[in-house]
Amino acid sequence: MPDILNTIDNILEQICDRQSRSIVDDLATLFDRLEVNEDPLIANALEEQIWSAWCNHADEDAVDAMNEVLFLFEKGDGDQAETVLDDMVQRWPDWPEVWNKRATLYFLDDRDEDSLDSIAQTLSLEPRHFGAISGFAQICMRHDQYRVALMALETALSISPGMYQLQETVKSLRDHVNVEPGTDDQTLH
Repeated sequence: MPDILNTIDNILEQICDRQSRSIVDDLATLFDRLEVNEDPLIANALEEQIWSAWCNHADEDAVDAMNEVLFLFEKGDGDQAETVLDDMVQRWPDWPEVWNKRATLYFLDDRDEDSLDSIAQTLSLEPRHFGAISGFAQICMRHDQYRVALMALETALSISPGMYQLQETVKSLRDHVNVEPGTDDQTLH
């Protein structure tokens, strides 16, 4: 368990450093709009556009492989999905969503250390990946790292405030760790 706690700390530092790594890309406008949008329908549409962009790639073979992974996930064939994902990270190592899908697979298989490694890779390539940050928070909760989970979820919500399903979890975590919103009592080390 100490190894996983060290990995959690490393990813937490990566999440906290997200603000200093500015990314200018085709998604920047979507993220800017998402950050300030209060209409749930528009926020949901913006999130869908971002997810669609994350799952897309210039290489048609990459898109076909991603579609195969999504199909295998739906079918519940984790072993075959892992084989395809292993190939994908070798062929397209700079594609954040491949790493995120791999992290998801490992999370579902209760392989938290492997999942954290893939989350770290996802966030090194796409620090705004609110899905990876949310997955990180779930692993933190599994390991009773509630303050870290709270910080991660609040970060995910700062990127995508429309993730209303997380707001109740954040409220519960704040109650659990006795942290008031907007306070500096979120120091985690």
